[in-house]
Amino acid sequence: MDDLVKELRKYILENSKIINRDDLRVNNFWMKTKLLNRMGERFAEIFEKDDPSKILTIETSGIPIAAFCALKLGIDFGFARKHKRNAYGNEDLITSVWASDMRKQIDILVSKELINRGDRVVIIDDFLSSGEAVKGLSEIIKSAKANLVGVGICIEKSFKTGAKRLESKGVKLHSLIKIESLDNEIIKIKDENDE
Repeated sequence: MDDLVKELRKYILENSKIINRDDLRVNNFWMKTKLLNRMGERFAEIFEKDDPSKILTIETSGIPIAAFCALKLGIDFGFARKHKRNAYGNEDLITSVWASDMRKQIDILVSKELINRGDRVVIIDDFLSSGEAVKGLSEIIKSAKANLVGVGICIEKSFKTGAKRLESKGVKLHSLIKIESLDNEIIKIKDENDE
């Protein structure tokens, strides 16, 4: 297990609160600048050979990791905003719908200036659960006539359907940490040697 994965694993185990068997909160994770930078740089190393031209995330927690990844690659990044349904009227937006894990339908919006036809886009996000957020971002990329070249996830809930859905569509997915279970209020993290 490499040093970044060890550090991230340790941080999750020491600083998380299990909300229920499907959800956990990682306390103050997004304040750990050096760790965020290392994750962004790792994703840059993973996706560099795919020749991305843009990094895309969704507000808010994925923003610093996406920014560090883009900085390392020397490319631009942007993020989709979340809005309540029909809360916008600007025609210069590309929109999609995200059906969140809390069973809410949320519009996600990206400026048309952010993604250009032919862009090679990597999606970076903090968590992967059902895969709905990535699906919404993928639809935005497709609407812009750009190409999704990969998805980088910090923490994947591998007991949920998101990863299988993405991989079944041929999406290149890389998750730094895979949580196998939150049953019995225990965080069970998959050992990378099990793969």
